[in-house]
Amino acid sequence: MVDAENAEWLGVIERQQQEIELLRQELAAVTSRDGACSSLERCGSDASLASSVASLAFSVLSMRDNGSELPMDSERYAKICEKMERMRAALAKKDAKLRKARAQCSEDQKEAARLRDAMATLRSEMDTFCAQHAREHAASQVAVNEAVEKAAQALMKSDLLSAELIKLREGEAALREDIRIHSKAAKAADIVREKLQQELDQTRHLAADAQSEKTALQDSLIQQERKSDSEWNNLRTQMLQQRVNDLEATAQQQSIQLNQQTRLIDQQNQQIQQFKERQFAAERAFTAEHAENQRHAAHLLKSNIMLQQDLEHEQARCQKLHQQVQQQFETSQMLVEDLLQSKLKVTKRDQLLHQRGEKYCELLDEYRVLTRHTQALELSERELVSVLIPTKKRLALLQDTLTRFCYELEGVTKQMVTSRNREVSLGRALREYGKRNRELQASVVIARQQFYSIVSAFRSSEKRKKQAISTNWNLKRDLVVERCQRTEYGDIYLHGCLV
Repeated sequence: MVDAENAEWLGVIERQQQEIELLRQELAAVTSRDGACSSLERCGSDASLASSVASLAFSVLSMRDNGSELPMDSERYAKICEKMERMRAALAKKDAKLRKARAQCSEDQKEAARLRDAMATLRSEMDTFCAQHAREHAASQVAVNEAVEKAAQALMKSDLLSAELIKLREGEAALREDIRIHSKAAKAADIVREKLQQELDQTRHLAADAQSEKTALQDSLIQQERKSDSEWNNLRTQMLQQRVNDLEATAQQQSIQLNQQTRLIDQQNQQIQQFKERQFAAERAFTAEHAENQRHAAHLLKSNIMLQQDLEHEQARCQKLHQQVQQQFETSQMLVEDLLQSKLKVTKRDQLLHQRGEKYCELLDEYRVLTRHTQALELSERELVSVLIPTKKRLALLQDTLTRFCYELEGVTKQMVTSRNREVSLGRALREYGKRNRELQASVVIARQQFYSIVSAFRSSEKRKKQAISTNWNLKRDLVVERCQRTEYGDIYLHGCLV
């Protein structure tokens, strides 16, 4: 019976020790991710718990010397087991809460990492947007500077074109003079050519006559040679031969002169052809330049018409001002007449007359001021006319450059508007990202507060666990003390039980 009860108690104690070991392993697995100090404390607490249970079992086994003391030990042991079960349930709950807190903390860390990545991307986008905005601003500034430079270059080109126009007009006059001179020279060359052609025809006729005379003389010489063989005939033949030789020499000279004259005529024909080609090219250039000058003159005429219209508007305004001055002068005259009438009517009121005299002086001063103003207006009108006369030529070119500058400025303003719209859209996106970031930060703060509350609860549970272990240790010590105080034969009984 005693052996059966001992075996029963030993089985219960072994089961409790196994449960305590499993609980210790679970606690070690849960708290293995914490620091070294907390792990050492928990291992020490688990070891102290196991040692307290072992000492409790030893005390229970040692106190089974009589039947009266066993119920008390079993009740106490049952209470201790209930406390251990409650502690284990509390530890399991705390373990579950800790796991949930760690899972929430990991999720919060992932969310924080995602938020950090989002903030990094937003910062990179903001940096790229700032750089792009700076580039666009620099490009717009460069475009404005280029437009100003183009306007200045256009003004310089207009001045150069006006100078070139003057030079071209001078060249046109020189070309006209050259054409006139060359036309006179061509006419003279035609006359000379006609004369040379006539002389050539005459020399050809003379050569033909000389040739015919030569043939006739040769025929007569042959006939004379056949008829007579006398010296007279010889002398005559010699004379005829000499005459023939002279005629041949003159014919050769005339043929040489004729060839030279033909060469000169060909050269003059070539020169005349070249001159005609040059004259045709000069006429084409003159016609093109004349057409360009006509277009430019039409443009200048339009600009002059516009300036004349502006001048007419200014003259009309000046006439209106002059009419106003005349009206004021008439009113001043009327006031003067009123003053004279008042002087004639109220001779007894010296004070009133004095006041009216002062008013009259003021009106005279105003009249003088108005006359000066009219003179100044006339002077300004003359100055305006003198300024408008030289500006008629440059106003058209300035208007062209101004229109080009306006077109370029419109393009730059469109680019600026697009960049501003993009900036506004990016600002809205950044504000939305900022709102989301603040909301996420608030959620992270709430999660941290929850984590801190869970950690504080876990620490308080650890404190309560330590308190329970200390109370368990005190109970074990009390049991050992009671056992030592009850009997003197405790050691003997223990030795017997062990044997």
